[in-house]
Amino acid sequence: MILVDTRVWVDFFRNRSTAQSDWLDRNIGTEGLVVGDLVLAEVLRGFKDDRGFEEARRLLGRLEQVTLGGEEFAIEAARNDRRLRKVGVTARGTVDVLIATGCLVKGYRRLHSVGAILTLSDAGDLVNFVSADRGQLQPDGTFKPLRWFTLRQCGNG
Repeated sequence: MILVDTRVWVDFFRNRSTAQSDWLDRNIGTEGLVVGDLVLAEVLRGFKDDRGFEEARRLLGRLEQVTLGGEEFAIEAARNDRRLRKVGVTARGTVDVLIATGCLVKGYRRLHSVGAILTLSDAGDLVNFVSADRGQLQPDGTFKPLRWFTLRQCGNG
């Protein structure tokens, strides 16, 4: 299953051509896509007119809906955020950490254009962190700047 993140949906609904929104357009009826509750809220809140809101709600409503909020995810997201801060990384926001944690916990692949991927060991230790605006954690503890988009398994890596 693939969770499409907020920015990709925004680009898709605005007809903005990116590698990710183009992939979504080609695969929306053929791939197993899921919509997270937090992604749904972020996407729908951005519509200025009722017509666009309702069209997006109907389209997204046809996809499998999954819960990324709730107590279990909130606690695990807080742990992940704390792990990041211990290595000097500040996440963009709480919702971003909740969405990434939901992917980790449920084993979804994630299609996104900005943000971060956390790779944790089975023991829950941060093994790798990749972000569009930061970089990749190197074995010596430094970050190598990277720019990327990814569609890969979110989880232990």
